[in-house]
Amino acid sequence: MKIGLLFLILFFLVVCKGTGQILQGYIKTLEEKPVSQAHVILLNSDLKVVAHAISGDDGFFLIQAVEKGMYKLNISCVGFEILQQNILIEGNRGDLGVFRMKEGITLDEVSVIKEKKLLTTEVDKIVYDVERDSMAKNSAAMQILEKLPFVSIDMKTKQLQVMGGTNFVITINGKKNLFLSEANQYVARLLQGDKMKQVELITSLQGQYSDKTAVINIVTKGNLPDGIVGNIMIDFGKDFIKPNLGVTSKIGKLVYNVNYQPGYTYYSELSDRTKVINYGDDTIHRTESELVTWSKDDSHELQLNASYDFSDHDLLTFSGQYSYCREREFQEGNTMIWNKENNKVQSYVFENENTNREEQWKGKINYQKSFRKKEGRLFTTTYGIENNQGRKRYVQELTRKLGIEDSRGMFKNRLRLTEHTLGMDFANPLNEKHSYFLTAKLVARQYRSDEKLNYDQYVPIFRASYSFTTVKMSLRAEVSFEKTINEMQFSNRSKKVRKDFFNVTPSASVIFLLSQKSAFSILYSVPSFRPDIYYLNPFVDRSDPSHWKVGNPDLEPEISQLLSMNYRFYTKKTSLAFLAKYKHSGNAIYPYDYTNEAGVLVTTYGNMNRSEMFSLNMNFEYKIPDKLQVWCSGGAKYTYYSIARSNFPLWNFKAAAGVYVTLFKKATLGIIGNIRPMSTSVQHTKFEYLTTATLRGEYAFTSRLSFLVDVDKFLWKHINVENVKETDSFYYHKDEQWRGRWVSFTLVYNFGRLSDRVRKSGRGIKNEDRVKEL
Repeated sequence: MKIGLLFLILFFLVVCKGTGQILQGYIKTLEEKPVSQAHVILLNSDLKVVAHAISGDDGFFLIQAVEKGMYKLNISCVGFEILQQNILIEGNRGDLGVFRMKEGITLDEVSVIKEKKLLTTEVDKIVYDVERDSMAKNSAAMQILEKLPFVSIDMKTKQLQVMGGTNFVITINGKKNLFLSEANQYVARLLQGDKMKQVELITSLQGQYSDKTAVINIVTKGNLPDGIVGNIMIDFGKDFIKPNLGVTSKIGKLVYNVNYQPGYTYYSELSDRTKVINYGDDTIHRTESELVTWSKDDSHELQLNASYDFSDHDLLTFSGQYSYCREREFQEGNTMIWNKENNKVQSYVFENENTNREEQWKGKINYQKSFRKKEGRLFTTTYGIENNQGRKRYVQELTRKLGIEDSRGMFKNRLRLTEHTLGMDFANPLNEKHSYFLTAKLVARQYRSDEKLNYDQYVPIFRASYSFTTVKMSLRAEVSFEKTINEMQFSNRSKKVRKDFFNVTPSASVIFLLSQKSAFSILYSVPSFRPDIYYLNPFVDRSDPSHWKVGNPDLEPEISQLLSMNYRFYTKKTSLAFLAKYKHSGNAIYPYDYTNEAGVLVTTYGNMNRSEMFSLNMNFEYKIPDKLQVWCSGGAKYTYYSIARSNFPLWNFKAAAGVYVTLFKKATLGIIGNIRPMSTSVQHTKFEYLTTATLRGEYAFTSRLSFLVDVDKFLWKHINVENVKETDSFYYHKDEQWRGRWVSFTLVYNFGRLSDRVRKSGRGIKNEDRVKEL
């Protein structure tokens, strides 16, 4: 009997130990009255129900068989507000005490809802919690990135866009990574979301990313998988073919990427007709030209990138690029010139052959150092070298009339650029609220030309910024010191000229978090623009016999005052952004036109008295991933120029809209419309507009293979503008050209695989072989 009783006690203890802790408690009102028929639900860390109980008439409840750990307690009852509380079960604690509920809400029914808040907004970023997304484990990383507000995928290029553009950076765990970048996104089509913890869309930028629209930062659960993946894309049509081959591989700490892009294009005939009335010249009073152009281009571009993680805090990166492009252009045309009495002064026809070769190679080595004891602290040093060689050759044959003999001319020029860049950056978050960023850079450029050009430029830069962030506000202040040294000699006969500029450019911005789905920011800055060789070089580009282009070596830097305001709002399916800008420049650089003594239209650059610009842009998007995407964008800009004794106020507008609809699982149809201004000279009092319409269709054979068709319709472009130049002599410019229709096809294939790396040995797989958590 005693032995049997002993076994019964031991069995009871084992059962109690195996079933876990018994919990009990009371539920009462704020007035200490018991609450009966209250539902008590216990949820684990995965928000799964592990226990359930109902309170009695005295408010008492009992929960059995609960293991130790952290839980979420949910108490609900008709006529009371829902009570939620986190509790820790440990030791022998079984009495949870008294829970008090507040009256005031009537519940028709009691239901348990698993709350999933995937998107959260902070003052400087939007965070997507991938771990809470039940579909993320079996989704590709690209599909997850598209779920971010303001982020979409361009159907033709298969590339991500942020707020309708590509001016953004992708980082992994806060650092640049070649495995997945803004230029190498086919990896994201094969990388599974189970490697991602969360994705951050950072919109308050400073330091080395201050000129970007956004940064997409991917926080991983552990090390990214190894493997080799690639992408083959072929664009082709009646007049062109442009293949693209990219391969990326990760082997432990080594990542490398190779990309090759050859291309061949043949542009069919394009007609231009130009009419110029020069009221300031009685002899060359009216000029009319007609030009027919066709061209052939071939190009090659090779990119090699590699990185190696010496440790979790030391990263070495190398990037190199070689590109070659040859453009061959053929032109036929005629020009007629009349005087003020409407008598023809001269007339000639011409044939023109232009050959332009550009060859470039550049390389950069980058070292990043992060710190184990300080998350977010980052030191970067960079050295880059770039070499460009451009060769232009123009052969022109003019057949004149009115008794003037034929002539033939040949013009050649070769421009060579060598550039060295040395930079150091240091980002340091002092605490959750305060951080600063320091950067120092030296740029040395050397230009040489067959036209006896000797031009050396040195630009030392130092920049410092400070940020202060709270829950509802982020404040940033920055100042940059820039020194520009120019030593120029444009021919053997000319003297060497030295121009030095020193600029202090401060800026400040503040972001206000208006709600969990909206933010407002304001920025003030003093940007500077220093003209380079393409603006300063006095070499005359005669590739178009009726329209020459020439630089101006007497240009001064442009210093501006810029004020911009931005408002962003989003919901689960929609995003809306407004951007307003005001810019004032006291010494702005502008392109302007005039007619020379031969009746040729010449474009060059000058410094104006002042200019003002006000613009308002909007971007709206509604999307249901893999089903529907609707977007529209538009902008209005007012510009005011003051040149000599003349003023030029001007409004222009642009707009674009489109819709992508997934008809069924494998087919998508898109319609896009676009209208944008085409003017380039500040002297135009009216802008010409180019209107296009695109019909786009895609069929995905598999998740790796897809085919796309684009039909672009370019409508008639009719230009009718009145211009004025600095001498107050007016002329009338009319230009018409037919663009026609463009049909193109795109074939895309993604290949390769990614997998977790396991050590090869004779033993079984252990936990330490698997992906380690960061």
